Amino acid sequence: MEHRGKTVFWVPVAIIMLLFALTTSGCGGDGGSSPKTTPPDPTPIIGISISSTTMNIGETRTLNVTRTNTNDFTLSVSPSTGHGCLKSGSNAVVCTPTVAGTYTVTVTATADATKSASATLTVSPAPVVSISISPTTARIRAGLTVKLTVTPQNTGINWPAASGVAGSFTTSGNEVTWTLPSVAGTYSFTVTAAADTSKKATAQVTVFISS
Repeated sequence: MEHRGKTVFWVPVAIIMLLFALTTSGCGGDGGSSPKTTPPDPTPIIGISISSTTMNIGETRTLNVTRTNTNDFTLSVSPSTGHGCLKSGSNAVVCTPTVAGTYTVTVTATADATKSASATLTVSPAPVVSISISPTTARIRAGLTVKLTVTPQNTGINWPAASGVAGSFTTSGNEVTWTLPSVAGTYSFTVTAAADTSKKATAQVTVFISS
């Protein structure tokens, strides 16, 4: 009888423990399968850059702007006058300065005004352009030729049109071999500086008929 009493006692205890285990398992069963949240995309890295350059007055230079994760930029230049710099689309700055000096060109990303880059624009005075011809005067006998030497400074040479020169001529480097007419008279040969067509040099040759 003692043995039956012990058995009857453990049966309810086992049932209670089983129910407790099932209840505990049911409450925490979904804990590991909760939905995952996707972290937001990181803030894009914004970058901008521009290169320095040197130039002369009278030239035009394009400064290329490199952008990262920003669709445009704003431009500022110091000093604010004389630089001739303007935006050109969203990837370049075009400068045509009128005053020599050193300028700071700054571009700022429109997507983040804290991101900017600067370049130095160094502008020199326009080079002195000149052109000369030697000899400037000569006197030769009809039927002969004369050799002229042209000296350009900071420029190329614009040779005259053949139709505008009496006789005929050939060039080699900076030298001209001019075959003049056989008719007595004074003839001109004019060269022009390519960089500044207001700069000219003229040689005058007098042809005489020998008696």
